Parts: sequence; C-alpha cells; structure tokens
Amino acid sequence: MANTIQIKRSSTATETPSASDLQVGELAVNTADAKLFTKHTDGTVKELAGGGGSGMPTSGGTFTGNVTFNDDVKAIFGNGSDFQIFHDEDNTFLKESGTGSLLVQTSFMAITKTDGTSNMAKFFNDGQVELYHDADKRLETTSSGATVTGTAIVTDNLQMQGNTYTNFSDWWGSGDNSAFFTPYGYLGSNGSFAVSLFSNGYRNASGGFTSMGINSNSTASGIELMPTGEIKFRTGTPSGTTVPQRMALTDTGLDITGDLTLTSTDAGASENPTLDLFRNSSSPAVNDIIGHITFSGENDASQKTTYAEIETIITDETDGTEDSSVKFNAIRGGSSTTYYQIGFGVNQFHQDVLIESSDDGATGNPTLDLYRNSASPADQDVLGKIEFSGENDADQKVVYAKINADIIDQTDATEDGRLDFGVMAGGTLQNRLTLRGNGVTQFVNKDVEIAAGIVLRFEGATGDANETSLTVVDPTSDRTITLPDASGTVLTTGNSDTPVTTTSSGDADFVLVDDGGTMKKITPSNLGIGGGGGGITVQDEGSALSTTATTLNFTGNGVTASGTGATKTIAVNGNEVLISSGSVSDVSSLDFDNTVITGFEQFRIVLYNVKTTTDFRELRMRLGTSNSADSSNLYQQSIYQYGMRSTNQQVSAAFNNANNSFLYITAPNNDLGTGTGENLYAEILLPNPTSTTDYKHAVVRQSNFGALPAIIGQRISALAYRKVDALNFVSFFMESGNIASATFRLYGIS
Repeated sequence: MANTIQIKRSSTATETPSASDLQVGELAVNTADAKLFTKHTDGTVKELAGGGGSGMPTSGGTFTGNVTFNDDVKAIFGNGSDFQIFHDEDNTFLKESGTGSLLVQTSFMAITKTDGTSNMAKFFNDGQVELYHDADKRLETTSSGATVTGTAIVTDNLQMQGNTYTNFSDWWGSGDNSAFFTPYGYLGSNGSFAVSLFSNGYRNASGGFTSMGINSNSTASGIELMPTGEIKFRTGTPSGTTVPQRMALTDTGLDITGDLTLTSTDAGASENPTLDLFRNSSSPAVNDIIGHITFSGENDASQKTTYAEIETIITDETDGTEDSSVKFNAIRGGSSTTYYQIGFGVNQFHQDVLIESSDDGATGNPTLDLYRNSASPADQDVLGKIEFSGENDADQKVVYAKINADIIDQTDATEDGRLDFGVMAGGTLQNRLTLRGNGVTQFVNKDVEIAAGIVLRFEGATGDANETSLTVVDPTSDRTITLPDASGTVLTTGNSDTPVTTTSSGDADFVLVDDGGTMKKITPSNLGIGGGGGGITVQDEGSALSTTATTLNFTGNGVTASGTGATKTIAVNGNEVLISSGSVSDVSSLDFDNTVITGFEQFRIVLYNVKTTTDFRELRMRLGTSNSADSSNLYQQSIYQYGMRSTNQQVSAAFNNANNSFLYITAPNNDLGTGTGENLYAEILLPNPTSTTDYKHAVVRQSNFGALPAIIGQRISALAYRKVDALNFVSFFMESGNIASATFRLYGIS
C-alpha cells in the first residue's frame, strides 16, 4: 500500500502561512492559489513558486512581474553569448564581446542621474549631441562644428584645419619654414625669425610679411614670439613687408607705440578702470621711488629726451602711518625741475601758478575755491588761509603776511563769515583789516592813511547818482580833527546862509543856528554883545543871571534853536540822543549789536511801518549779553491788549508766559498781516541795560493794524530777561518768514 505525504495546506484564496505556522525549511501550499511557501532561516515566510503553475515557455512569452537577477547572474543574448547584461557587487555592465558592434537605435536618448533630476547627456535624432557637467551644458555639437561653454583645456597637440588651404608647403615650404592655416589666420615659423600668428598673412622665410587677404582685409594684426624673448603685437596697414608694431614685451618692461586707452563698462560705484603701479619690494624704505611716469620725445639731435615726469616717493613706510609724496617734474634748461609736490601736511608749488580761463560769458571763471568740507562745521572754524612766506637774515622761513577766512555763524540760512588780513610788524604777525559778515569792518593795530588825491564817497540810503564826498584841503602842516564823545550830527558851514547882519568872514567867534533847516552863522556883533550894540539879557527860568559875558555856550545833547525875528529860542530837549536810524527790507532779523548798544544808561527803540512777508505772524524780540541773540528760556512777560476789529467787535486779552525763548512784541491774537495798509508801530524802552546785578526789563507800547483785520494796541507790556550781565545786543524777528520792511530809530538816554 502506497504512503501519502501531505504538507501543511490551505484552500482559502490569498491566504499565506505565518512564521509561527512553519519550522525552518518546512513547506506549505495554498491549493486555491497554487502557491508553495517555506520558512527562511531569517524567520520570514518566502513564496517559492506558484500562482497558476504556468512558467515562461521556451518559445517566448510575456513577463507580468519583476524578474530579479542576483549579483553576477547574467542575461545572455546571442548564440555565442555575444551580449551580456549583469551586475556584480559594485557595477552594472552592458558587455558586447562578439565580433560585431553595440548599436543603440533611437529617435532621442537621454542619460540622467539615477534619480532622474538632471541630465548627463542628450542625443537628438538628426540633431545635436549635448554633454552636461553637474546639470550644466558644457558641449553641444552643431551643423558646423561644436560649441564649448567654459574653458577648453588642451593637454596635447591641437590641430586645426580649414576647408580651403590644406597644402601648407605652398606658403613657406616644409619643416621649420611652414605655416598653419586656420579659418581666421596663419600660424607658423620661418625658423630663424619668429613664431607668429597673423590675421591675413604670414611671416615668410626672409622675415617679410606676405599678405593673403583673408576676408579681403587690407590691414593685418598678429603676435610674434621672438628668439630674443620678446613678444611683439602688431596691427594696422602693412608698410612694405612690415605690419606696424603697437606693443612689445621685453626683458626690461612693456613698450607701447601709439595711444593707450583703459576702458571700463562698470556702471556701479567701484573705481574702474584702474592703472596700478605696484612696487612689490620686500624691504620698503623712506625715499623709495615706488612709481615713475615719464613723458619723452626727441630733441633736435634725434635723442630721446624726458620732458616731464611724475614720481611717487615713500616718506613713511610704517604700517598704519604710511605717508607719501608725489612730484610733478618738467625739464627746464636741460635739467628736470620739480614744479609741484603733493605731500603729507602741505602741497607745494615750486614755480609761479597761473589760473586762466577763456570763458567769455558772465560766469565767474577762473575760480580758486578753498573748500573745508567738514562733517561738523562750527563757529570760529578757520576755513582756509593764504600765507606769504620768505626768508629772514637767519635763513629761517617767515610768514610775512596772511589772509584767513573764519566761520562766525554756520546756521543754515543765517551763515556769517569773517575775513582777516594780517602782516608782520616788529616780528609779530598782526591783523590789520577784518571784514565781518554780521558786523562792522575794522582797521586795527595801525592808523589808516588815505593817499593823496583819494576822496571818500558815501552813497547814502539810495543808490543813485548823488553821493557825499569827504575830502580835505591840501594841508600845510599836520592837522587833527577831534570828534566829541557823543552821538549827533556834525554841522558844516557849506550849506549856511550868511545873514545880512553878519560882519566880515574874519569874525573869530560865532554860533550856527538852524533856521528852518538852513544853518546860519551868528556873530557876537549880530547879537549886540561886546562892542556890537545894546546887549542881550539871559535868564535862568525867569531869574536874571548875575554875570554878563561876551560868549554864551550851550552844551548837552538835543540843543535846538528857533526864531526868525529879534527873539531867539534855544531849546534843550533833555538827554536823549539819536544813535542810529534807517530802514530795512526783506531781512530775517533787525539787529542792534555792541557797536550801538553801548555808552548810555537807557535805550529807546522806535519801529514803524513794520510789515511781514508771511501772513498771520508775530513780531518777536531777543536780547543778548555776548553780542548775539540769546535763545535760552530766560524770558517772561505780561501783556494786556485792547482793540477793535473791522466788525466793530471789541477785543481785549491778557497774556502771560515764563521760561520762554523769546519776547512777544505782538502777542497772540495780534498778528501782523500782509494785507494792504497793515503795519505796526512800536516803542521799546530798555530801562536798565547796563546793570550787572539785576534782571533786565523792557517796556513796550505798540499799535498794530493787524491781520484779523483789527486795530489793536498793547496798553501794558512788561517784559523781563533773567540775566544780570549788561546788555549789548537786541534782535527783532518774525515768528516765521522775513521782515518785509521796517523803519527804525535807536535813541540813547543818559
């Protein structure tokens, strides 16, 4: 009786045994799927065969799943195993070992990286072949050749052959006397002469140039490597058998024949093009000439002569403190002479300097601009100076004269400057003339003499054809005119009428009387004093003086005389003196400095016809003790104003402030306007400007037809400036914009 062996089995489709169902090497079968399984030594279940039980027929068939070839298992094609595909432990092989060729036939083929992300090579049907390096195309074949992107490095001989001239011996013969044709020129050597490359010809065996006329060119360009070590660059129209030499590299440097142009297309901020003369010395030292540019030509003896040169010299080679100088030399009398030297601390001209312009227009040319380009300009900065130096008898350099320019005020839109002229006097450099933009012009340290025949002319307030000239009669001896220590008007006899009663011009004593604007001379005889007549009685407020005299003197400020008949009135108007008066227009401020705010116990300033350039703006005031306006918060004031608007509406307001940076002349709600007829009148009294122990007061009275429009007056305006130093500066300015116009009077009160 036959024995039947049954293995583990299942008739359920797709069911597979688990690892716990089998021992290693034990078999199991799925009868529904016709699949055979076993347990591998690694503990997993492996499918051995099955799935329908049909194998690949020897006559052909179709694989419907993967076919796995283990390492060194080959797929072999051909009766003689001619073509094999296999993989060893490291590499994959397509091996054609037969007598024929391996042919790949396709309309397009691409070789890519294993992940397919970038190309390595492409092959196009009837088209180009492309080779890639790291996804970048580097070589592409074309219908006329190949294009290389990047650098092609040839490590062995490179042969080039065109399609026209192939018999090189037709030109120079053979051996060392041969030429090599390229589509754009001829490369060759004639043995003893040079190796050369020319664009439309070649160097022949005799050393001459033979033109071949490539592309019908009438000029040639070429490079020659000479047996002497020189490299010559030639270009231009051949002259006989020679193409002009433009540049040569020799054992001593570089020679250029013709112009040298350095061109850069850099559109950025970098410094291009650059010509760098680099002396790469391992032991740099002071007085090393690190670069030299010469300008040479022929003299009448056909000798090369250096007519000019530029050289740079090291004056300090220390790291971090390097210094240098640049010299500009020119030939003079056959010898090189330094004309200009640029160095640390000072630039030197060694000859005369002429700045000349041929500009025939109205522009200011030529211009010498001394520009101090400071990032932090400040008052008292010396902008520049011109010094005039020479030697003394001790062989020392001495500054005999100088011109200095300084900043007085660097504030934008209110800049002021100063120009000083100084000369050497007794071994000391002294100022003689100072021009100030914000003050008076001063002659200092020496007297000023007006030369013979020179007249001082004053234009006055109006620029017209009328001037006042100050001149003198030719003196027969030194004369002195002393002006009094007082302000006022100097009277002259040039515009006086001589009264009928006046005696001869030899009268020794007389007084001038203002008769309605006409100055008249009155002598003692006219007044009946002395032997002239009946006399005059002088009374002091109704009481007769006890003493009579022949001379009557009136002293003090503000004395005026009036009367046309027998009665004359002498009026003494007190102790107020007019110091300064005038008008301004379109100014940022109206200032009174220490040249006028001085010498009196009190000051009174009268402003009228004051107008503004900007509508609805206040007029303000600042004081100062250092000859400039003080803008610190030391001001306070109390104002009461009263007025009426054009609508018959009454206006009244009180205004107070403290710790302000200015004083109001017109308080808020009392602005100046630009309308027709709008203007301001104001009187400002400074009662204690000279005090050095008390704060300063100011009292203001003003009337303003303002911008509302309204007529407003400030009945009480008490102002204070909390400084104990003596005042010497007063400034008026608008809230913004300029003072369009103003007329002023400044009075001093003793």
